[in-house]
Amino acid sequence: MDVSRIQIELQTEIDYPKMLEITKASMIHFFNEYQLEWDDEKRLKFMKQAETYRIYDKETLGYFQIRENSDILYLYDIQILPPYRKKGIGRKIVNYVINVARERHCDKINLAVFKSSPAINLYQKSGFKIFEETEAVYRMEKLIM
Repeated sequence: MDVSRIQIELQTEIDYPKMLEITKASMIHFFNEYQLEWDDEKRLKFMKQAETYRIYDKETLGYFQIRENSDILYLYDIQILPPYRKKGIGRKIVNYVINVARERHCDKINLAVFKSSPAINLYQKSGFKIFEETEAVYRMEKLIM
């Protein structure tokens, strides 16, 4: 897959049930691993409060969400469909979000990642540092210069 061809666009019309399906399929094993309760309604309400971006080439490969609060940009739910994982798309998304944070004059980007997620390596290589942890997640941040 040629990552340079992948496009990212802000969505205005969002298929929330499909997003919920993709998110649940990608994350339910983490919820089970850490004995957390999955709540479709709560997740859907949360999704509707953020900006949603679609990742695509000829078809949708996944999505991610961001939300800005004061001088912090929050990155949520990078969801890449299984056949497209480990191909550099995550790095492209993180770089894109870093640029959005700069354009919006945010001081930092915050995110939460399950402790057993392989995405931790991507975030650390991209300059994110752990600033807090719970039993299940690391809260990470990257200062924007």
